Amino acid sequence: MILAVRCILSKEIRRSVKVHIDGIYRKVRKQKRPQWRDESSYPSEPAKWSYRRWAWEFLRRNPEYFEECDKINTEPDWLVSAGAGDSRQANRTRMMDLHRNKEVARRFGRCELKSCWEAYRDEEDSERLWLSETVQKVERWRPSGGEVRMELESGQVAIVFDLNRCIESGRSAMAPLLGHAKEILDRELAAYEKTLPDGQRSKVNRIRRDKLLLWLRLYDAEYSGADRGEMAEVLYADRLKGPAREYQHRITEVRKRISADLKRAREMVESGYLGLVPLDSLQDRSSRLVR
Repeated sequence: MILAVRCILSKEIRRSVKVHIDGIYRKVRKQKRPQWRDESSYPSEPAKWSYRRWAWEFLRRNPEYFEECDKINTEPDWLVSAGAGDSRQANRTRMMDLHRNKEVARRFGRCELKSCWEAYRDEEDSERLWLSETVQKVERWRPSGGEVRMELESGQVAIVFDLNRCIESGRSAMAPLLGHAKEILDRELAAYEKTLPDGQRSKVNRIRRDKLLLWLRLYDAEYSGADRGEMAEVLYADRLKGPAREYQHRITEVRKRISADLKRAREMVESGYLGLVPLDSLQDRSSRLVR
């Protein structure tokens, strides 16, 4: 059976059609990077994008993430072993691949590894959760239902919800349960913040949504080797309009603006994208439990 799958896989790769095997291997057609000079080369209707999608667009440009994804664009070791008839070795290496990909995904704030070459798709990416919007489900491991001990890391809080309350009072009991949990989290966060340096404490995440596409295009422009003059002419053309005698002043101001925007673009690509995901909750987008 595995040999048959491998045969089909090879055929699909030659045609450059994506495949997905056991959640760890996805071969996709490599998309060209958008042409930063041409806004139409970017996915359409960015004003309607969810913050999760913006987060994905910044993450997929992260050089370290790109490097990790490049490693999974080759045939998995477990599939090679399966093709050679060594099912035991195939299963062992497959589990190693699963573990590695899970660790890589978590390092970048995701619950599942997704190739940077893949486009964002609402119908499936709503299931590929980000760690910043999830809680971790802990299964009770004692059959007797007795005490369960957990080792919490710094900054973690464990809250137990008693579902019997919902059985007794109906689903309306969930609202006070969640309200009480929020009170506990508020207190715990306040106490935890006091143990952190000032620069690491929580802050209001102010994101100018109208700047997100500009930051993407600036990052792509820098990646392509464009100089500040080119960036100014294409992305800040409106700021350069005016009397010729004031052009030098305007170009100086625009260059300063480019430096500031490029700094924010790099920050978003490096780790700032993680702050975007929870903002979808402001638009009634619910988070889910990690499965």
